[in-house]
Amino acid sequence: MNKTLLTILFFSILPLINYAQPFIDVANVQLSRFPQTNTQKLPGTNNESWEANANLFVPIQLKNNKVLLGGISYDQVSMKASSEKGYHANLISASLQLGMITKLSNRWNMMLMAFPKANSDFRNFNSKHLQMGGAAVFTYKVRNSLKYKVGLYYNREFFGNYFMPLAGIEWKATDRIYVYGLLPGSINLEYRICPKLYTGLAYRDITASFRISDNNEKYYVREGEKFWGDLRIMNFYNYYLTKNLVLCGDIGYSGFRYFEQYNNSDNVEHTHPAFYRLQDNFFFDLGIAFRVRLDKEYND
Repeated sequence: MNKTLLTILFFSILPLINYAQPFIDVANVQLSRFPQTNTQKLPGTNNESWEANANLFVPIQLKNNKVLLGGISYDQVSMKASSEKGYHANLISASLQLGMITKLSNRWNMMLMAFPKANSDFRNFNSKHLQMGGAAVFTYKVRNSLKYKVGLYYNREFFGNYFMPLAGIEWKATDRIYVYGLLPGSINLEYRICPKLYTGLAYRDITASFRISDNNEKYYVREGEKFWGDLRIMNFYNYYLTKNLVLCGDIGYSGFRYFEQYNNSDNVEHTHPAFYRLQDNFFFDLGIAFRVRLDKEYND
């Protein structure tokens, strides 16, 4: 890939929480398995689920050190409650990512992003299932091996306006160790075992809401505990089948992974056994990505 494309890819990260990292996933798909776990406050009912997601983006180089960003993403949570009727539920998020990177000076650049999306069970989709969000992130380069990031994320969730201040880092600590992330959404510690194999630890924090197509859109489902969100800690492994094709695997532990149902007055109101608080549990991820690494060691 030529230097122009690598420059574009360096500044183009989707989703937003992966803005600070030493590689770019141009396209990826991932499947996550959450084994059966007990449902809180609903004796005799367990819940098991799968998550699937896919991402793709197209960057366009403009004049004056600007890069136009465009992408799409699809995420689906499929849940099954082990009740007598075997209740199933699907929650889907389909979104666009539209934005621009502008170089402000030799040390500063700015990224502005908009995130129009539909979060719904898609059983009776209408305009009440739409959300709008955006973010601004500023990057300060101390040196090539150390960059700091600050910003603000906003999304119009079904429970109200959601603002999240952002603080991030991209730090090449040694030839083998890289620390990168944008808190409170994510932070990663990556260790290069060899050019084809990487491992490390990762932290994720997810907050989301989905409209339910019942009773004139009276209900929504919120993912994550109100204060903490959906917390996940993972041990990841990335194996490069080729220079750009990478197989990704994680084993992790989820805390506060709730999909709890609320009415439009923001009060808990259960009508579906799949939408209850769950006990914490382990999970497993497997995926594949078309990836461009930007750190020098991989390309040597």
